[in-house]
Amino acid sequence: MQAQACMLGGVKNEILNLKDSAIQIEKTSQIEFAKYDPGQFCQRNIQLRFINANPKNANSANFKCLEMSNEELDSYTNVVLMAEVKKFSSIGEYPPWFYSLVPTELAQKLSMIPNGEIDIAELTSLSPREVEHYVEKKYSTSLGTLERVLQEKPQTAHKFNVLESPEMNRSLVEATVVCADLKLSQSFECTKGFGEIMKIATPSYADGIAFTPVETWQEVTSHQEKYSEGLRIMALKMVKKLKGALTADRSSVFDDLVASFREAGSNQKDATNKAFNVLALYGNAGANLGRRFNSLSESKNCQKDLNSICGYMDIIGRAIPSLDFMNSKNGKALYSFPKGINAKCNTNKSYHFWLAAFLSRTLVEKKISPEGAEISVYVANIGYQVNRGLSTNSFATYGKGALEKSTYDPVSQFIRADMAYARSGAAFGAGVQTNKTSIDDNLVRLLKESTPSVQEFSPTGISGLDQIQQYRRFKEIISPQALVD
Repeated sequence: MQAQACMLGGVKNEILNLKDSAIQIEKTSQIEFAKYDPGQFCQRNIQLRFINANPKNANSANFKCLEMSNEELDSYTNVVLMAEVKKFSSIGEYPPWFYSLVPTELAQKLSMIPNGEIDIAELTSLSPREVEHYVEKKYSTSLGTLERVLQEKPQTAHKFNVLESPEMNRSLVEATVVCADLKLSQSFECTKGFGEIMKIATPSYADGIAFTPVETWQEVTSHQEKYSEGLRIMALKMVKKLKGALTADRSSVFDDLVASFREAGSNQKDATNKAFNVLALYGNAGANLGRRFNSLSESKNCQKDLNSICGYMDIIGRAIPSLDFMNSKNGKALYSFPKGINAKCNTNKSYHFWLAAFLSRTLVEKKISPEGAEISVYVANIGYQVNRGLSTNSFATYGKGALEKSTYDPVSQFIRADMAYARSGAAFGAGVQTNKTSIDDNLVRLLKESTPSVQEFSPTGISGLDQIQQYRRFKEIISPQALVD
C-alpha cells in the first residue's frame, strides 16, 4: 500500500502510514517467527486452529494466546481436547485422524489406543495429572500388546470389495488457466500432466468414503500375499520406535518401508514400488488408513484383526504422525520425510507430501517431463485446497475456510504448510533437484509473498464466486506462485 501516492494531507496521511507500518510489522513478524523456529510456528498455529474449531469448549476469558508459554498453550489445548472427548461414549467416536492433528502428547497417545480400551466416564472425571497417568498406562499396554501380536506371521487374508471405476467430470479449463498463470513456460506440460492426474487420482466412493488412487487400492487389497509380511515387519518396527527401543535409529518411514519389503523377500525395485504404493494410500487416508481398509472389507470388521493387512495398515497410519510428533519433541528429523528433506514444521499431515510424491513419480513414468510433473501436481494441490468441501466434523469445517480467512489466520497458515509439503513432495517424487524440497524454506517463501492486508470474506460471498475467481482469492491469501520458479 503506497500511502503517499493515494492520500494527501497531514493527519489522515499520518494515520494511513501508521496502519501501513503495522501491517508490514505483522508480516515481518510472521516471516521471522517461521524462519527462526518453524517447528513452534507450525505447532502454535495448529493448536490455535484446533481451539478456534471448538470455540464452545474454549474459555475465552482465560485464553490469551499471545501471552501463553508453549507449555501453557499445550495444557489449554488438552483442556479443549478433553471437552471434545467427553461428548462421546467411546474413544473411537472420533477417528484417529482427529487426534493425530492435535499436537500434544496426550492427543498422540490417545490416537494409538484401540477402540473400547478407554472408559470415557472415568477418563473425564480425572484431574489433568490423573488423565496423563491413565492414558500413559493404557498407551503402554496397547503398545505391549501390539508388539507381542506382531511377532507372529500374518494369520488372515481378508476379502475386499472391488472399487467401481470413477467417472471423470472435471474440466481442464481451470487447470489450463492456473498452469499458465503460475508457469507459462511449462503450461503445456502442466495441463497435460493435470489431465493424467485426473485419470490417476479421481476417486471412487464406497460407503461415502473417497478412495484414491483407485488402481493402487486395488493393487494392494487384491495382492495381500505380496504386501502383508513386509507390512507386518514395518508395523513392528514402528511400535518398537514408539516404545523408545530404537533410539539410535535415524531412518525415515520411506527407508523403513523399503527395508521391510526387502526383508520380506522383495528386490530393491519392487520394494521401492511397494513403499510408494503404501505411502500413496497413506496420502489418501492419513491416520484413518485402517478405517479405510475396514470400510472396503467385506466383513466391515477387519480393523480389529491386528495380525492382517488391515491391522498393519491401521498401525502404520496411526504411528506415522505419532512418530513425527515424538521426533519433533526430541529434536530429531521428522520420521515422515526422506533424507535431504528439510522439515521442522510438523503439521502431522505428511500425507500431502506423499500423495504429491506418488503422483509426480507416476507422471514421470508416463513420460511427462519431471518439471511438468512437479508443477502439474502442485496445481492439483491448489485445486484441492480451493475446492475441498464442508465436513460434518467441526475441526474440518473450520479448516475449510481457505477462501474465507484473513492472511495470517491459523487456517491460512495451516494451508501454507500443506502447500509447502505438497510442493516438496512433488519435487521429490519427480526426482527434481531443487531448493523447493525444503519444506521450511517453502513456508517462508509463501509468507514473504503474502499480502498482509487481505481480510476475512463471508461464506455467502465465497459461494458467489466462480472457480477462477476462487483461485484468484486463494492466490491473494496464500500466494502459491511463491513456490514456482
